[in-house]
Amino acid sequence: MKKRIYRQLQKNSERTIEKLISEYSGYVYTILFNMVGGYCTEEDLEEMTSDVFIKLWQNLDVLDKSRSVSPYLAAIARNLAKNKLRSINARPDFCEFEDIVSDGTDVADSIEWLEDMSLLQQGIDELSLVERELVIRYYFYGESLNSLAQRLAISDANAKVKLYRARKKLKAFLTERGFENET
Repeated sequence: MKKRIYRQLQKNSERTIEKLISEYSGYVYTILFNMVGGYCTEEDLEEMTSDVFIKLWQNLDVLDKSRSVSPYLAAIARNLAKNKLRSINARPDFCEFEDIVSDGTDVADSIEWLEDMSLLQQGIDELSLVERELVIRYYFYGESLNSLAQRLAISDANAKVKLYRARKKLKAFLTERGFENET
């Protein structure tokens, strides 16, 4: 079955391409949405989904024909999503200054808090893409480790280890720059 799909794709079979898109477009879209959904419009996501199938078709000659097509689609989707995030320099917004100052706190405390958040942002920027994704989604968006492991296609244990290592890197980064945890 796997080899037949590849052979039919190489023959430029329109029916095979349509079947592949019909069968896997939801899968590809979900991967893209989970990675860049907050940073892209619906049209961008649909275009990126199409781009995944185009890239698969363009690289048929280098694919291992004994493997299923879905891991290739997932890898292409993840790479396109990472490139999109890099191109728009996507970073989560940790705060807006007006929100902090307008809540009645002391301005000096607000400025110190902003400086701490800026330092934290710098530390997060030093992490790898996967570590960044884990830290931001776990601590800022409250996603579970299980959900993150599935999103990143890694085991729960691997996600836990990567998150632990990312915390250690952040702690070292912050400590080197004089940040002291007061609690």
